[in-house]
This record gives sequence, structure tokens and C-alpha cells, in this order.
Amino acid sequence: MKILAMLLIAASIIQAQSETAHKIPFASEGNSIELAVLNSSLIDIQGVHVEAIDLPAWVKFAEKKITLTELASAQEGIATFNFKVDKEAPVGEITNLKFQITSLNGEVWTKEISISVSPPEDFELYQNYPNPFNPSTTIEYLLPVESNVTLKIYDILGAEVDVLVKEKLSAGFHKTEWTANNYSSGMYIYQLQIEGENIETKFFRKKMLLVK
Repeated sequence: MKILAMLLIAASIIQAQSETAHKIPFASEGNSIELAVLNSSLIDIQGVHVEAIDLPAWVKFAEKKITLTELASAQEGIATFNFKVDKEAPVGEITNLKFQITSLNGEVWTKEISISVSPPEDFELYQNYPNPFNPSTTIEYLLPVESNVTLKIYDILGAEVDVLVKEKLSAGFHKTEWTANNYSSGMYIYQLQIEGENIETKFFRKKMLLVK
């Protein structure tokens, strides 16, 4: 996903048209933001720093600060920021990524880029971690749409031993911890059941090993 934005520097003014939120694929890498910085003044500008600031934890920039060494009058410079979003990014929410542009003489401008992370494409149940475990382990799963979710634990004979989740959850990434202090060592099965409007009931199962 590539985002292009224009920054117009003239004296101490920065102009930027409002933009709708750019859609970013779920848990994606190789995204980029290109900030085109145009010096519309009559003088050269030296040492323009473009920096991504106050970023949410789920956005990972390869480089947070880029320096445009010199911008001649009427010249345009490009600051390209490559980034990825992890699976814990909130789905469907508009997030503003803030950039600070600083000239060598201390003038400061800001620019915000709005992004929204798309939901995952498919339902998915991950292998628990750690595995084997004692006494706690984490179970993660993905929902492409809002769903009625039931997450249960069974012993190896198929007897239900615990219900971890039974509620409606939003699209995106979810995780649940199971603490097995009151259970004996052995193999267990965790089952994710998905239901909802226009959703055919789905079941996902995986095994995990409790070792005490």
C-alpha cells in the first residue's frame, strides 16, 4: 500500500488538503508513505527534517526520521517512509499518523495522514503459545467480521473442561489466556466456534500440551 501526500512550504505556512483515511491491509508489510515537500518560497531551504512522531505501537516504521539536505526554491523533495502494521492493529478505526517537518532555522510544520486497517480476509485459529505450557498459555485468533464466538477447552477424551469465551466480538485480532492451575498434565483440545448473521457455523480445533 502506497500513500502519497503533498506538503507545500512557503515561508512559515504549510498547506495540506484534507484526505479520507487510506485503507491498509491487515497485518501487512511493505507499506509506504511518500511525503512530497515543495519549497514554494523564493529562497533555498537547507536541512529539512521529516519525522514520524507519536506513532501507535502497532505501526512499525523502518525509519522514523528522514532529512532532505537542501530544497532549492520551487524544488520538490520526497521523504519516503516504509512501514508495517502488526496483527494487533485496531480494525476499521481511523488513526492519524503525525509527521513533523523541521527546517534548519527551527521552523516547524506538521502533517497528519489518516489510515484505517482493513479486517483480515479469513477466520484463523493460531497455535497456542507457549506449548507445552505450565500453567498458562495464550490462544489467538482472527475474525474477518463481527461474530458470535465460543472458545472451549476439552480433554483428550472429548469432555468439556472449560469455557473461555462466549460473546460477540468485533472483526480483527483477539487473544485469550488459559490458566490451568486446577487441571492435570496431558493433552487438551481447544475449539473455536464461529457463528453470526450470514456466517455458516465454523469450528476450528487445535491440540496443546500441559506439562506440570
